[in-house]
Amino acid sequence: FATPTHMALVKLEREGVLKHLISQNCDGLHRKSGFDPAKLSELHGNSNMEECESCCTRFFRDFRCGRLVYGSKDHFTGRQCPLCEGR
Repeated sequence: FATPTHMALVKLEREGVLKHLISQNCDGLHRKSGFDPAKLSELHGNSNMEECESCCTRFFRDFRCGRLVYGSKDHFTGRQCPLCEGR
């Protein structure tokens, strides 16, 4: 769950005080808190984000997106893209 600190950052962003947030967190809590993704840089990625290899559409999930084969360099999660049926 987003913490009071996450919510304080959202408030500062909405008030125009915070212009951009650079985060090392990869748990997706900044996005879940409502922080504008266009003003967020996630240095280590986001474990809740999937991207279709075919159409490049990004999907923010409510769960951690693990690879189908743990330790593999293939990032396929086993889910097909609902838009283009890609992976």
